[in-house]
Amino acid sequence: MSKMSKTAILAFAFGAPNHIDPNNAIGVRAIYLALKCKADIFSQNDVPVGSSANYAENYFPKKKYISTLDIIKNFAAETMRETKEASYQKVIIVAAPQHRQRCYRDLKKVLKKKGIEIGCIEMDDEEDFETVWYDKNSTQWWTRSWWQWWLREIPLRLLPWWLYKKIA
Repeated sequence: MSKMSKTAILAFAFGAPNHIDPNNAIGVRAIYLALKCKADIFSQNDVPVGSSANYAENYFPKKKYISTLDIIKNFAAETMRETKEASYQKVIIVAAPQHRQRCYRDLKKVLKKKGIEIGCIEMDDEEDFETVWYDKNSTQWWTRSWWQWWLREIPLRLLPWWLYKKIA
């Protein structure tokens, strides 16, 4: 991880495993932004960015499924490890369009609760690459189709925070 970088790319998988199209698209976009912004990349295991020169150490545990909230909690803890202030002034979220809003909400809430101030949190909303976001070969049932995604996502977004953080 570059000590000089003031920008972090936080890349969230959309399904599993890492060779499905949505995760490849997220990985390519994360690498592009990291090179453009001279940023470090933090990603889930299922986002293929490991050969990128800007890839930060993967702090996320190697287990079958890591929730969006757990990834954000781990990112917040690791960026604060060496000092009591945030290592980054800007975080760019790279995720599937339908996942970005919850990633953004969760990141803001976790950082606020931990007392971490990051000057700018952006959602990468570039839509210039053609990606079919749902993959029937995903091992995560909720990312196989539009209706399966929203069947799970709507209740997650509507849950009160105290309950969401217990079950997410």
